Amino acid sequence: MDATWRFVSLLTAVLNRLLALGLAGTLIYDLVRELPAGEPTLLARGVDLVTSQPVPSLVVAAVIVVLNLNVVQFSLYSLSQTPARAFITSRAPGGTTRIALSAIQRALRATAGQVPEIARAKVRARRVGRNRYQIHVRYLVRDVRNAGTAAEHLRLVLKKRFSELVVLDPKDRVDFDLDLAGIVRVDGAPPEPKKLQAPPDVMSTESFKGPVYPVESEIT
Repeated sequence: MDATWRFVSLLTAVLNRLLALGLAGTLIYDLVRELPAGEPTLLARGVDLVTSQPVPSLVVAAVIVVLNLNVVQFSLYSLSQTPARAFITSRAPGGTTRIALSAIQRALRATAGQVPEIARAKVRARRVGRNRYQIHVRYLVRDVRNAGTAAEHLRLVLKKRFSELVVLDPKDRVDFDLDLAGIVRVDGAPPEPKKLQAPPDVMSTESFKGPVYPVESEIT
């Protein structure tokens, strides 16, 4: 349902741009071109075509108005937020249990906070299809040295915790999407300035000699 809502929103934006570009192109074409006497402009031809087909033109205009008023988008968004979509079904041999996605979010957020490499994490659990769920995590790591392995460690920990909370049907699918938002220094101290290496000592092959002064010739 979320994908359908996004598709309708994208379709509305593309349609509005095409209409704006088409109208602007028609006006520019009529202004630039030199029309023979008595020949109607391209814009006038378009208006005549619309008025000659009132029913199809009215339907197209109504569709454009409804899309721009976000009526369809709002309806799809409301359906995506129904109580049936706010829960996930856990299946066990003795029966089924409905677990709120908000409860899963809180449990996974608490689990992510216990991972040593993670400084802070925001977790969002939602249904993106009939049998598909998404766990989106936006997190900060404590040290740049742990940034490379923190994502995989966090993913494994969250998957294990999720499997403890929910027993999914074999056809269900859960995606764990992780976004690294930043790196937090543990000590909070500013980074040390980079020190330039001292140039290597250059040993001269010539022995050191003192200053040479002019010597007056002996007076005979």
